[in-house]
Order: sequence, then structure tokens, then C-alpha cells
Amino acid sequence: MRVNRSSLFLCSVMALVSAEARAEKPASIAIPPGPLGDAIILLGRQTGASIGLRDQSIASISVRGVSGRLTTEQALRRLLDGKGAKAKRVAGNGWIIVAHKGERASPGTLAKSDRKSHPPAPAPVDVPPADIVVTASKQGTAFKDMPASVTIVGGQAFQAQPDGANGSALASRVVGITSTHFGPGRNKLFVRGIADSGFSGPTQATVGQYLGDARINYSAPDPDIRMHDVQSVEIIEGPQSTLYGAGSLGGIIRVTPSPVNLGDWEGRIIGSGTLTKGGAPGGEFVGVANVPVVTDKVAIRGHAFFAREGGYIDDEASRRDNVNTIDTAGGRATLSVRLAPDWQIDAMGVIQTIESHDAQYAERGVPGLARKSRFAQPFDQNYKLANLRLRGDIAGLKLTVSADAIRNKSTELYEYIQFTGESSYYVQRIRSSILSGEARLAYEDDGGFSAVAGASFVESKIRTNRALDFEKGSTYIASVGNDIREIAGFGEASLKLADGLRATVGGRVSFVRIAGAREEDIIHAPQVSDAIRLTRKDTLAAPSAALLYHINTSITAYARYQQGYRPGGLALDNRFLLAFENDRIRTAELGLRFGQQAASRFRGQISLSTSRWTDIQADVADEIGLPITDNIGNGTIRSAGIDLSYAPSNRFGIDAAFLWNKSRLTSATADLISIVRDASLADGRSSLPNVADLNARLAVRASGSLFADWSWDMNAAIRYTGKSRLGLGKRFDHVQGGYFQSNLVVRVTRENVSLFTSLSNLTNDKSSRFAIGNPLSPDTTNQYVPQRPVSVTIGADISF
Repeated sequence: MRVNRSSLFLCSVMALVSAEARAEKPASIAIPPGPLGDAIILLGRQTGASIGLRDQSIASISVRGVSGRLTTEQALRRLLDGKGAKAKRVAGNGWIIVAHKGERASPGTLAKSDRKSHPPAPAPVDVPPADIVVTASKQGTAFKDMPASVTIVGGQAFQAQPDGANGSALASRVVGITSTHFGPGRNKLFVRGIADSGFSGPTQATVGQYLGDARINYSAPDPDIRMHDVQSVEIIEGPQSTLYGAGSLGGIIRVTPSPVNLGDWEGRIIGSGTLTKGGAPGGEFVGVANVPVVTDKVAIRGHAFFAREGGYIDDEASRRDNVNTIDTAGGRATLSVRLAPDWQIDAMGVIQTIESHDAQYAERGVPGLARKSRFAQPFDQNYKLANLRLRGDIAGLKLTVSADAIRNKSTELYEYIQFTGESSYYVQRIRSSILSGEARLAYEDDGGFSAVAGASFVESKIRTNRALDFEKGSTYIASVGNDIREIAGFGEASLKLADGLRATVGGRVSFVRIAGAREEDIIHAPQVSDAIRLTRKDTLAAPSAALLYHINTSITAYARYQQGYRPGGLALDNRFLLAFENDRIRTAELGLRFGQQAASRFRGQISLSTSRWTDIQADVADEIGLPITDNIGNGTIRSAGIDLSYAPSNRFGIDAAFLWNKSRLTSATADLISIVRDASLADGRSSLPNVADLNARLAVRASGSLFADWSWDMNAAIRYTGKSRLGLGKRFDHVQGGYFQSNLVVRVTRENVSLFTSLSNLTNDKSSRFAIGNPLSPDTTNQYVPQRPVSVTIGADISF
């Protein structure tokens, strides 16, 4: 009898696979609900399996949590049940995930006709683990091919607790991000030490923030949209003006919401309660629902939440306790419609309100965490966003068209005490709106060439109104508006020059129109002149270039150069209107990455950068504390960062990160010296404000099994934020920072039920996170903003 050799070989391979499958031992599995891409990375780490995706489009399929002592096969079967995809064994404990019947599964696809498990089928043996895709590249670039310093935080990292899912929580997890601490809705985020000032004026933010493809800020602080039901957060250090335009000097922060599941019902309820030492209780409730309207065609996904951050600062003068309580409420909803197999439209709406009952600063010399003020200093914000996005394929090109509209209104009050002792309210009302849109095409071939090109439009309008209401009844009012319109064309292309060597070049040309004016004036303010208007048109360019070399499969080096810019505008001080000019930053960076992001036990990245910043826009404060935006001069910032991760076993891992910054205001303008009345700034040796000299973070994670189908996981972290200066000039030349943040989270999970507890600020550190709470106080030297005292949170997370 003749025996076909290929059949004999195939039978031998299948016998070997079958034997190895029988020998595979169950492992302790603990995977929370989330996107499939994140789930298989965690599963690979916990079982030692090699798991790949044949089609990256299924990486965003939403899967339910899996826990207990399971084999890789059992865990994959539970993850993929009803998701339109299945796992095929490659060899040993190697797996590849494919769509059923060769179909290209998209997020939420539910293949009802094929929910049963299938026997393993042979496949190519050497399948790498799923590579992480950086969506913020606008091309879907693999992490290993990004010529920039990139940090990705999984959505499961943000706890459903009062201050566990906001901008400050993100800063506590990423050493490259720092935050001011005026309070939610008023904080400014900085990336890699590119910081202008801690005060908020009409100048554009130094960090571009995005929710999916929607831009969520422009000339305003961080709106602090809470990160519930999100897939991941990507931070790409800047400048990133080639792809993202003005206002991304330090980099971009892109939050990717969890995708709508077109084929399956999903629900999730999260509740928590928090107790703070010496403070008021708080808590949060979050509800998530995914509802198919027409199976595999139309679905809605949304969530709603309410969070209370209990206050912990007392006011002795008014005899009020825990005055700095903050209430945040809102939600997000997305309607997704599949127009064709490769075409989808998504309509997203976001609404959020923040109500801070009082300012969150204390004063030295007052016992405990307390201060003395004559009346409350509240803040409120109302934020709304609408976004429409269309995605599809045109002859091998990926088309994305996105448009969004934003309305953001805020009111803040401060106590203003004159040198005579007379007091008043200082009231600032800010109304901002953004209309923006972008259309882009992305292309990638098998030869290593990829490109993206597109056009964008942004119109930002901001109105700032200030009033001083004296007790005796006189009132001073002034208002200024800034309108910025930017139309831009951009493109970026990457080409394989040789084996392992890639070059990337790009550029952006923007046509900017700036119009500023004082809009209303004068009640008892004869010193203010008649209406002033400013109109200017500029053409701005932002080139970029990079080289990336894969030294081997585990080590990659890159060099990058890019420019960034911000348009100017019109600012208001207590008597005059001032025009400020465009600023520009030029950054050169060298980087090294080692280890495979999804598989290596030891991996990390190192980066060195130097930036030259000219005509720096910054918000400074005049002699009475009112913020003024102006060009303060030129400066340099040098940075060195390292990010390491070591996982000696599937149940244990350590992460460590460090960032060192050195900043200098090399030349100060005459306007700055006049405003802050400090001639010493002319010597070129002053550091830039809010640039911490050293940031560091150490985190430990562990997991294991308990009993029956229960498993546990633990995450502990400590972060150090170094010292920095509050502002420029003698009035605000205060040291801040030099404090530790610590937290511990323990979770036990069984199938779709998770119980968790967390401890924060374990050392009860009371150092000054931010050296001011009321810039209008005659003496700010005694003010400080302490972090929340030691707190404990207990909660439950149930999905169905």
C-alpha cells in the first residue's frame, strides 16, 4: 500500500498537537471584559501561549471577562463564544484567531450559525503574538514601527471610583504626563515637560486631546471627560503637529472608546463607595448598555455615571467642613450603522457637568487641612460634544471622515482681597465652542510602504468675561473674544529602505486666520479704552522626518525631528488688551525599544530629546494676580526617559518608569519683566514653570487562583512627582511638587462578577501638589493643594 508522505506528515503534526493539548495544564486566568486585542495579550502572559490575529480588524471585538483555572483552549472558547471568530491551534500552545468561514469580522459581529467549537485545524507554525496597533498614528501603525515614544494604557486601568477615571488619574499612571491641580475641569495637562504655565487664559493647550477622532479641547484646560467604557488611552510624545495641527507641542492623548457591538446585547453595572480619613464620603455609579437594533447592522452603546469626590478641606472662617466636594455627572452614547461590509458610520454624543462646591486649597499655619476665607469659591462646567464619523474602503484605501461640535461653558469664583482689606468676588466666565472636521485616506501595501494624507478644518471661538464685584456695589466688567480658523492639508509616508530600515517624512501646511476683540466694557471703568480689534492671517508649516531601524526582532532604534506651533491671539489684563504672537517648538529625539510588546518577559523603551521653544506663549499673572497671556521669550527643554517592564512569570510583573527634565528660559521679553516686575529673568537662567525635574513610577502586578472558579489580581504603584516652580516673577516664585502618590488595588473575579477594593495615598502624604489655590490672594506663599488623605474604596463590577 502506498502512503502519501504529505498526509503522513500532516497526521504526525496533528497527533503531536493532540498530545500537547492533552498535556496542557490549566492556569489561573483573570481577564476583565474589554477588547479582544487586550484580552489575548493578557491570556498569553498568564498561560505562556503564543496567540495571533490573522486580521487586525477583529482586535476591537468586545469580549466578556474570563476567570478561573482554565487551559488556553478553554479560555479562548469562552472569549470567542458568539463573537464571529474562532481560535485554531498552530502547534503546541500556539494559536491563531480567525473569522468564521473566512469572513472578515468587525467589532460586534455575531455569527449565530457557527457558535459551536470546532476541532483544531493545522496552520502555519510560526505565528507571532498579536501586535499592538497604535490608532493615533492615523494609519494603524504597529507599535514596533512607531518612530516616537508611545505609551498605551488599557481601559481596565481606570477604576470606577470618585477620582479614579479622570485626567489626574491618567497622570498618576504615566510619568510623561503631569497635571496642575486647580481642580477637575480647570487642570492643564503637560506631556514630557512641555509646559507653559499653570494659569488658564486664551492661549491654546500644549497637548492635543481626542476622544476617538473627536478633538475635545482647544483654547481651554483639560475638560476632564471621565474615562468610563474605554478601550485604551494612547499617549504619543510630541510635537505631533504634522498629523494633528496646532496645539500638540507636547504630544497628543487619544482615548479610544469601547466599540459598539453590532451583534450582541451587553450590560455592565459598576458601583463603589469611598471613605477618606478626615473627609466626607464619596462614591460612583456607572451603567453601561449595548443594544443591537438590527442585528449586525445597527446598534447603540452608551453609559451614564454619577461621581462624588468627598471634600477633605475645612474652612475655619466660615466654620464649614469638607468644603471641596466635587460632583460630576454625565454620559456618552454612540449609534453605529453598518452601511456595507466595509463601511460604517458612527454618531457619538457626550455630555458632562462638573460642580465643585469650593476651591481645593489649604493654608499653612492653619491646623489640619484647612484655610480661612470669607466666602465659598465654587466652580461649575457644562460640556457637550457631538461627533459624526464615516469609515470605509475605497479600492484599497481606508477613508475616514470625521466632524464634531463642542460647547463648553464654565464659571469660577475667587475671593479677591485688596491691600486695603476690602473684599469682593472675582468672577470669570468662559464660553468656548469648537467646530472641526477632517477627511483622510490611508494606504498600506505588502512591500512596506504606508501613507496617510488628508485635509482638516478647525474653528475655535472663546469668550472670556471677568468681573470684580465689590461689597460696596461698584462693578468692573471687561470681556475679550478670540476666534481662530485653521484650514490645513497634511500628509505622512513611510517607506522601507532596506531590511529593517524605514524612513518617514511628513508635513502640514496650515492657513490660519485670527480675530480678537474686546466685546463689552465698561461699568465704572473709565481707564479702559474703546473697543480694540485684531485680525491677522498666517501660513504655518510643520515638517517632520524620522528613521527607524529594527536591529533584530527585539530591538528597534529611531531618530525623529518634528516642529509644532500655536497661533497667537488677543489677551486681557486689568486695563489693556494685548496681542500675543505665534509660538513654535522644534524637537529632535533619539529612541530605543527592546522586547516584543505582547510577548517578551523583559521589554522597555528609552528616549532622549531636546526642544527649542521660541516666542513662548504663557499665562502669567500681574501684580494683583489676574492672568495675562503674552509671549514670554525663548526657552529650551531637555528630557531623558526610560520605561521598563519585567514579567518573570505569567502571574507576576514589575513596571518602572523615569523621566528627567531640564528647562531654561534662555531669554525673557521686556513685556514679561514689566508684568511680573522681576528684572532677574533677563539673565537667562530661570527654569520654565511647571516643568518637574524628575518623575518616577514603580508598579507591581500579580494574579492567581482562589477556589472554585474565583481568581484574584493585585496592582500596587507608587509615583514620585518632582519639584517645579509655580510661575515666573517673585509673586509666584514658589516651589511645588516633590510628593509621592501611592495606591493598591485588589480584585477577585468569577466569570462576569468582579469585586474590588483600593487604597490610595497609603502614606497619607500632605505635600503640595500645586502651590496655589487662589491667585488673587495678597499672599500666596502659604497656599498649597494637598492630595486626598488616605482613602479606601470598595466596589463591584458586574457584566451581563
